[in-house]
Amino acid sequence: MKTLLTALALATVFATRIVIAADPPPKVSTFAPLAPGERERLLEDAKARHARAQALRSEADDEFRRREAACYDKVMVSGCIGDAKQERLRKTLEARQLDVSADRLQREVRLRENAQREAQSADKLPEHEAAARSSEEAQMRATEQAERDAERERDLQEAPARAAAEAARRRKSADDAARRQSAEAERASKRAASAAEQRAEIDRKAAAHAKRRAEAEAAAATAGGGSPAPR
Repeated sequence: MKTLLTALALATVFATRIVIAADPPPKVSTFAPLAPGERERLLEDAKARHARAQALRSEADDEFRRREAACYDKVMVSGCIGDAKQERLRKTLEARQLDVSADRLQREVRLRENAQREAQSADKLPEHEAAARSSEEAQMRATEQAERDAERERDLQEAPARAAAEAARRRKSADDAARRQSAEAERASKRAASAAEQRAEIDRKAAAHAKRRAEAEAAAATAGGGSPAPR
C-alpha cells in the first residue's frame, strides 16, 4: 500500500510539472499595446488567482488536519492518512498552477507596458540607440526564458526528493499511529488484567467468609448438642 501511494505521488508531481512546462508563456512577442482598462483587468485577474491559490492551500491544510484526526478512529490508519495526504497534495498542486498563471499575467502586463513605452519613444531615438534598445530587449527576453527553463529543471530534479520526503513522513506517521495503537492495546490489557485480579480477590474473600461462617455454625451446633441453628 505504501509503495502504491508513493508511486501515485511521484506520478502526480511529474504530471503537474510537465503540464506547467508545456504551457507556453504569454504571447507578447508582438507587443500588443494595452487597451484602456486592460491593465487593471489583467492585474485584478492575477490578484484573484493568487488569492484563490492561497485559499486552496489553507483549505487543503485544514481538511488534512481534520481527516488525519478522524483516521485514528479507523482500522486502516495509515491508508486513511495516505488518502488524506494525496488529497492535500492534489489541492496544493492546483494552487501552484494558479500561482504560475497569475505570475504570467503580471509578467505579460509588465512586458507590454515596457513595449508600449518603447514604441512611444522609438521615433525620438537615433537609429543606433534604437538598435541598442532592441538588443537589450532581446537579451532581457532571453534571460527571462533561461530563468524559466532553470526553474523548470530544478522542479524536475527536486520532485523525487520531495516525493521521498513525503513517503518518509507518511511512514513516520504510520509508525507513530502503530505505536499509539500498541500502547493503547497494552493499557487495555493491563486494565483487563487488573479488573480480573480484583474480581478474583473479591471471590476469594467471599469464599473465605463463607467458610468461616460455616465453621462457626458447625462449632455452635456441636457445642449445643443439637443441629445447627437455622440461618
